[in-house]
Amino acid sequence: MGIGIIIGLLAAIISAYIIYRLLKAVWALVVNGIVGLAAFWLLGALGIIHISMDLWTFLIAAIGGLPGVLVVVVLAYFGVPL
Repeated sequence: MGIGIIIGLLAAIISAYIIYRLLKAVWALVVNGIVGLAAFWLLGALGIIHISMDLWTFLIAAIGGLPGVLVVVVLAYFGVPL
């Protein structure tokens, strides 16, 4: 029984670490997505450029952050559909 407890504790620690890393990555995507949406809204509210929000636009902003927003804005400016 002693070895089973040690293996169980190691499995629990490894599982907790993996879950922590996954949640950390997802949290970064959520924050980048919210910042991207705010940037698109601000650009539209100021009348600079209107960008329609869809899944691809959100994913580019979420993965790329503000540089991703800049890429979407440049592509929209030149008329490249996403």
